[in-house]
Amino acid sequence: MKKLLALVLAAMLALGCCAAFAEGDGITLDVIICQYGPNTNDWFLGTGMNGTSFVEKFEAENPGIKLNLDVVSWNDVYTEVSTRISNNNAPDILNIDVFADYASEGLLLPVSDYCPEELYGDFFPQFIEQSRIGDTVWAVPDLASARAMWVNTDILNEVGVEVPTTWAELEDVSQAIVDFYDGEVYPFGIDMTTDEGPISWARTALCW
Repeated sequence: MKKLLALVLAAMLALGCCAAFAEGDGITLDVIICQYGPNTNDWFLGTGMNGTSFVEKFEAENPGIKLNLDVVSWNDVYTEVSTRISNNNAPDILNIDVFADYASEGLLLPVSDYCPEELYGDFFPQFIEQSRIGDTVWAVPDLASARAMWVNTDILNEVGVEVPTTWAELEDVSQAIVDFYDGEVYPFGIDMTTDEGPISWARTALCW
């Protein structure tokens, strides 16, 4: 059965690993990238990178390696991957967030088999550890984040309130800021313009 070359890989970072791994002529890498927002498809396959695409730029910089890349929505990616695995047509590179089952089924290659040591050393160890099962690292992060709430202590001090530590306290502090500044200062905001907006909102709520 064909093994997936790597998981949680995408963009120049990940495909840099694969360029090193797949040296030679006539190499084709099947890649699945998840849809992160309205511009994902255009960036990878259209003209979103200053009139060109990621695929075109990568193939130009890595002669002999062709990318067969599909952008798949998060809603469909697990079904798509399962179907391809069942048909013995697993992708070489898969951008996804859960991979333990693939590792336990023997579908993955260890990161050490394809990622150059210099590149591997550039990853934050804390993020690499999230991809470790036992003694083996099975994936590298193409993106990762540790979300936190930033506060303007000057405003809090002027209003005379403490940094909130619960959702109820956040509501009270926000109302106090509105009252103190007669609505001229907006007390709390979050970017809701992309796919990451709702995630940030949910995780902010979960912090309390």
